[in-house]
Amino acid sequence: MAEASWRLGWLGLVYACGSIAANYGRRALLALAGFGVDWRFHGSDVLGATAAVMGIAVFVVSRRRCLSPTRMLHLGLVFQVAVAFALAAREFWEGFPPIAVGSFLFVPAECGWIVTYPLAVPNTPNKVLIASLLAASMGPAALALSPARGTTIDRPLVYAAYFLATNYLCAVIAYAVACIVHRFSIRLTHARDIGSYELIERLGAGGMGEVWRAKHRLLARPAAIKLIRRDLLGASERVRDAVVRRFEREAHDTAALESIHTIDVYDFGITEHGDFARFNRKPLSIT
Repeated sequence: MAEASWRLGWLGLVYACGSIAANYGRRALLALAGFGVDWRFHGSDVLGATAAVMGIAVFVVSRRRCLSPTRMLHLGLVFQVAVAFALAAREFWEGFPPIAVGSFLFVPAECGWIVTYPLAVPNTPNKVLIASLLAASMGPAALALSPARGTTIDRPLVYAAYFLATNYLCAVIAYAVACIVHRFSIRLTHARDIGSYELIERLGAGGMGEVWRAKHRLLARPAAIKLIRRDLLGASERVRDAVVRRFEREAHDTAALESIHTIDVYDFGITEHGDFARFNRKPLSIT
């Protein structure tokens, strides 16, 4: 969650810079080329500028750590919907593009935003589904609020079918992506857990063993864990029994040492995945 909130800050900054460059940079280039440019602010410009300011605010809040990761991700969902509305307003402020009414060739920009957002900022699938459906509804909302059309929309079934085939289909895809990412994150978390300890960084590896820097989840106590993966031992029971005996003898001999220059072994055993683990104090002394 902390990593996702950190990426959310970068996403907000990238969107703000991209929105400003796409809107006002294009006008500046046209003006330098000698073309007539309308510098007046329209409603879509105001919405786009508001979303860009919100993106900068998200970046500042994430870097100053003003909110907890959970609240930061909730703010990100609001930001996702706001950006989708800004993108839809820029597309549909003058009404529906006529080329798309019959051919459905026009794909709204918010579709890409809806699908890519849960990849950059993962969240629980249910929250992603709700936010994605709201973001998908910003296209119809912007079209309904378009000054060129007022409150009446011709052939509403055509527009409904169009948004079902684009925005809302992308919302379903975003939900599927969120489910896959969420399951992968849970598996990764379980893979890095050994009892009450969390594996932080691999310090070294050789042969069949690895040494990891770890910490206790509740006590925040540092430790070094020597880990022998079960899948590296092969299928031979004889080899496995020999490794177990050697591992136990090594743990007993190391625990018998009493010196300030050696590590202290305070636990060892077999994990639920069948790996051999030995817990040592003084991880900084390991090179």
